[in-house]
Amino acid sequence: RAISAESQGRRVGTGAASTLDMLSDSHRNEHRFAQKAHRGLVISRLEYTNAVTVRRDEVIAPWHEIIVNVGGECLVGRGRGPAKILGRSVVVVNPGERYSEEHFAAGGEVGTLVVIGIRDLDALGTPDVVFGLDPIEDESFVDAIRNLVLAERAGQNLDEETVALLVRKLVAERGQAIPSDRLFAVKREIDKNPHAPLYVAQLAELASMPPETFTRAFARRFGVMPIRYR
Repeated sequence: RAISAESQGRRVGTGAASTLDMLSDSHRNEHRFAQKAHRGLVISRLEYTNAVTVRRDEVIAPWHEIIVNVGGECLVGRGRGPAKILGRSVVVVNPGERYSEEHFAAGGEVGTLVVIGIRDLDALGTPDVVFGLDPIEDESFVDAIRNLVLAERAGQNLDEETVALLVRKLVAERGQAIPSDRLFAVKREIDKNPHAPLYVAQLAELASMPPETFTRAFARRFGVMPIRYR
């Protein structure tokens, strides 16, 4: 039996914080969540010990999300159905993409779901890219993330710069460069100025679109109206 942490299409991809918000106290106590921001990245870690599967449906990725699982069992559902994240696999979700995620740990094991959100490609120094639907087999990347997780469990501080270097390498080797994307460029401007007021007319001008056309296109792409995006 699965416990559903229904996200209802909210922008709650990075970090799985919504999982904790939507569980009963007993199941919430089986999860520990931490999140840090560094150089255009949002680095989240969700530790879990739940023996009953916890599932999130209709999660919308607000930006590229790199998902790695260390211990436990994790499935990520995308266009071709759920794919198990194996010991050396990485799943990368593209901005605006909907996906599902479920996880459980058996026999007292502690699982750790690491989600690295690329919030600002400019700050990271990488071009606009898109990733395919299939999990990426990258044992060296997964091993490096696993070692960072184990070091943090042992009381060491997370080495954010190492994470940034790993992400740059993954994007350069596995991402497919895409032509300039006006909608994504607007989203990046919003992300770089998270506390600035949002005016549809100005955003539409950045996208070189009429306001109504821009609003519809933005909502189709990212699952939320531009004035509600944060």
